[in-house]
Parts: sequence; C-alpha cells; structure tokens
Amino acid sequence: MHIDLIAARDAAVAQHDRIVSQYAHRHDAAFASALEPVIAELERIISAASAAKSDPVELSRTLRWLGDAYFDHGRFAGRSSWHAAANAYSRAEQLLQDGAAPVEQAKLDFNFGNTLAQLSDGTDVKLLEAADIRCPSGTTAVPPRDAVQPGVVAGCKRPRRRDLRAPRMGLHPR
Repeated sequence: MHIDLIAARDAAVAQHDRIVSQYAHRHDAAFASALEPVIAELERIISAASAAKSDPVELSRTLRWLGDAYFDHGRFAGRSSWHAAANAYSRAEQLLQDGAAPVEQAKLDFNFGNTLAQLSDGTDVKLLEAADIRCPSGTTAVPPRDAVQPGVVAGCKRPRRRDLRAPRMGLHPR
C-alpha cells in the first residue's frame, strides 16, 4: 500500500476516533452523519489500494477500519450498516488467509465476531455460532478493555442468557 494511502487511512481513522469521542454515547443522526465522510474516505482508499495491488495485510487493516466505521454508524442507522461492516470484515478476513499477521487476525476476529453477534439479535443461531468461532481467536491477542463489566468474558462481549436480546455495542480494538 502506498505511503500516501496509509497516511490518508490513518487520518480517516483518527477522524473516526475524534467523532466517537466527541459524541460519546450520543448515537444520533449527527453522529451517523459525521461518520459518513470517514466511511467514504476509507472506501476511496480501499478502491485505490485494490487497484494498486497493495500488501494484503495493509489492505485488510483498512477494510477492518472500514468495518469499524460501519459498525459505529450502525449504532444509529442499524442493520444495513452492520451488514456493511460484516461485508468489510469478510473481505478483510479473505486477505489474511495465510496466517502471516496473527495480531491483525485477532483484532479482525474480535470485531467481526461482535458484529455478527449484534446482527444475530440473540436469536440467529448461525450468526451466533459464526461469532463464537471468531471470538476465541480475538481473545488470545487482544486484552479486554472492560473485562470487569458483566457479560464480558475473556475479551468477547458475551450476553448472559437473559441479555440475549439487549443491544450490544462494539468493543473495537485499534
């Protein structure tokens, strides 16, 4: 991946982080609107990087960050954004097939697993199983940010049985 694309990606990720900090727990239309330029920029970078035959790990990392932005956008917009996040994570996963980047794979698994669990609404067994397959990998290299919270087990946010329908919002390691 060309250095200019990496710099643009890092700027978009920093903007994403500022937006998340600025809006804290206010996931409203303004929050979603503020994330849209970040999503557009990451998509532009991915298109340029794909055309340039970039390093698969760097491209995967960019796709993961696109998934993160879509996941956060979904806090207001809902399922369509979470599906877009899952698609970005799936594309990123395909690029890491050779096992050359275990920490990147763990971060991706962690985020992808939480997104699939969110999409499951606690009722879609296939999505919950797909989330469960990914989360153990994500827990080995990424320490939990809030391991003392109820429902968080070894880094993956796991609902207690009575919380299966409660919305669970992301634990996205950077």
